[in-house]
Amino acid sequence: MLYLVYGEQTLILKKKIKTLTNEILPSDLQDEFNVVTISCRETLLQDVILEAISYPFSGTRKVIILRDCYFFASPKEKCSIDKDQDYDKFLKFLGNEIKNSDLIFAFEGENLDTKNQIYSTIKKKGKIIHLETLDESSLKGMGNELFQKNHCSITQDALDELVSRCGNDVSRFVNEGKKLCLYTKKITRDDVIKLVSLPLEDNAFLLLNALIENQPSLALRIFKDLMVQKEEPVRLISLIASQIRFLNQVTYLHSQNMSYNEIASELKANPYRVKRNIKTSLGFSRKQITFVLDALYDLDLSIKSGKIDPALGLELFLINFEEIKLGHKKTTIR
Repeated sequence: MLYLVYGEQTLILKKKIKTLTNEILPSDLQDEFNVVTISCRETLLQDVILEAISYPFSGTRKVIILRDCYFFASPKEKCSIDKDQDYDKFLKFLGNEIKNSDLIFAFEGENLDTKNQIYSTIKKKGKIIHLETLDESSLKGMGNELFQKNHCSITQDALDELVSRCGNDVSRFVNEGKKLCLYTKKITRDDVIKLVSLPLEDNAFLLLNALIENQPSLALRIFKDLMVQKEEPVRLISLIASQIRFLNQVTYLHSQNMSYNEIASELKANPYRVKRNIKTSLGFSRKQITFVLDALYDLDLSIKSGKIDPALGLELFLINFEEIKLGHKKTTIR
């Protein structure tokens, strides 16, 4: 049997693969000989064939889990061994009956190429399993189960903060939840803030949000904290620009009377991220977005040409943000 399991969240992907493996093989037969995991970035598909046709060490079936399936991505991801792949031979193999093995292809992401010939063969002869991204409500439900299982209580605002800091990274959400349970049995929002660090992307959002709400001192404090943490100013500039472009997309789609979930589906983004960006966009016009993106482009160019120190350039951008967003070019960093 052929399976293709795909979705954005690593932990959910792993759980589904484990469930499939349990359905195929009894747990007492699941050893390193009967359950084989292969990276498609490191192993040629023609070598996968050799593994698949070899007789199982014990039992009647073998499960082969193929991870890092870069060839399913659209656009196709680069891989150093791709030039040596014999796709024709592998497709011919998949087209015949596979007597000894079940193949589970795992793809982490949503950018799946449905025109890929391997995908088409699996769809025809096997099963395609799409794992939906957990929304905010489902993630909170998972959190409540986790804390109850560990005999912990968590306040609603603490759970909200945990979801906010972990986004749609389910693995991180679970790991941070377990860490909180080891720290205290009564989890508050202050505990979450103390123990769960914000991803750099979220810090970029908070920094931008502070600027839009005309809180330059807060923006500068976030910036200086990031500098103490040895974050690269150029990377932060890129994240701020990316955040603003996302904000621009959300603003436009929201103006077309699309719902949070519709926008999230269109942009392949977490509904929670969409929701908080719509709130932020209320203080930021699309014209102002253009002025700020132009200024960030100028700043990036000045840094790369050696005209200004990266940290100093970004700090000046933050200080002058109010004038920059109004299109006063004299404040643009050059």
